[in-house]
Amino acid sequence: MLAHIERLYTKLLGTTGKKNTDYTGDASAFFNFEVTGMVAGVTTEQAILVQIANKVARAGKVTGKKEVNYESAFDTLEDLIVYATLLHALLASKESSSHEHGDHQMTHPVQLPDTSQSSPPSHVFRY
Repeated sequence: MLAHIERLYTKLLGTTGKKNTDYTGDASAFFNFEVTGMVAGVTTEQAILVQIANKVARAGKVTGKKEVNYESAFDTLEDLIVYATLLHALLASKESSSHEHGDHQMTHPVQLPDTSQSSPPSHVFRY
């Protein structure tokens, strides 16, 4: 099992490095999520969590299927690992930054907006 994890993480590290260059160029490593957050009116952390939620939903649909149109269950799970790792890295960088500035309290968990009493915006496309 550990050998599998090592091979997988090595593969994901290479892929993530290439994608990072495509998505961010010379900007922040989280540039695309920062822009997404600004456009959607959410935090960078929440923007990454949305991507994680999308991959969890897709994994539920494609896992166990013999044929999918585009992205296999393995591809989806690999993306999920990368998004979770990116969120971990973002939170760790913020934690490290707060310690450097004399704030030794743990950062608060990411808070998602309460949507229990709301319906989707009227502009959301339905399939």
